[in-house]
Amino acid sequence: MARVARTPLRHRVEASYPSLRTDLINVGASWVDEPVVHSNAAGWTLITSRDPGDLPDFIDDRRGIRRAHILNRAAKARDRGLRPVRPFAARGGMATVAA
Repeated sequence: MARVARTPLRHRVEASYPSLRTDLINVGASWVDEPVVHSNAAGWTLITSRDPGDLPDFIDDRRGIRRAHILNRAAKARDRGLRPVRPFAARGGMATVAA
């Protein structure tokens, strides 16, 4: 509950335990009953889920975001004439070398 009281949530869309719905609405957020919610207000993204039962969906969502980030970095490297290499693939890292 302390997080709700201290966090500026106006214009945010959030998922949470149903018991927090009224508190979130009272501080200006919109509450939705979905497993994973992205809210892009105020120039940064807040990703929320309802409860621990949504963890598999939340993890899948984060993997998708990470995969998109890696592909975006690789495309930018190619645009700069570099070829991406993946020496840290086990940890998801990426380096670039001149083509």
